[in-house]
Amino acid sequence: MLMTVCSLSFISCGGDDDDESTSFENMEILSGSSATIKNGENISWTSKQSLIASVSGNTVTGHIIGTTTISSTKGTFNVTVQPANTLYDEPCLEWGASTTRIKSFMKSYTQMTGNNNNTSTEALAYYGTKGAYMYGYLFSNNKLKSSIVFVKTYYVEALVKHLTERYVKVDSDDDHIYMIDIDKKTVVMVGTVKLNGTYYYAVLYNGYSNNTNKTTSLFTNATRTTDIDTNKHEELMNALNAELNKRPSSK
Repeated sequence: MLMTVCSLSFISCGGDDDDESTSFENMEILSGSSATIKNGENISWTSKQSLIASVSGNTVTGHIIGTTTISSTKGTFNVTVQPANTLYDEPCLEWGASTTRIKSFMKSYTQMTGNNNNTSTEALAYYGTKGAYMYGYLFSNNKLKSSIVFVKTYYVEALVKHLTERYVKVDSDDDHIYMIDIDKKTVVMVGTVKLNGTYYYAVLYNGYSNNTNKTTSLFTNATRTTDIDTNKHEELMNALNAELNKRPSSK
């Protein structure tokens, strides 16, 4: 079942007429890094969204990219978490976008023209850069339905770091891992797929629906491969679980 991810809320600093409040500087830290709250000793602090950033004593640690509020009776401030690992540039996640918009978004990439892709109104594909082997986009009635990134399997640890800095794991089965972004706008399915005789990790992105109670049902109409590399999937799961053990629980 899909675990509920708490919504973000942003709280402004204490009013100027509060004699007990103190001005605390906003922070920007990398995922996995920590920073000390200046003049924050001997104060009880809480994080509005500990999946983004947690606080212990006067130390703030970043987890998933985003912005949240750290608060106390003495004052509040915002902390923004930036990615420490970027295996590939995220695909366009503007659900409902037209093919024209995707072509503009991907203008710095080379479009693949095989299989009449250059004239297709249902799919677009691009050669990848960095850790991405290929990008793909699927449309329905000229509206973006799914985005997909194919990653070479030897990038398993880098892929795990990339995903866990951006998404929360909510479910898994024998073939796939399911994740969701902190704002509940995008869900992600990760599995293996065989292309031209070579296995890749396929990272499939779909728009999230509030009416969906189980993550896996979001991908009912998605293309699922029956040619699974169980060893590569197990390697991915082990790396993912090891990374998640370092992070706060989403439960």
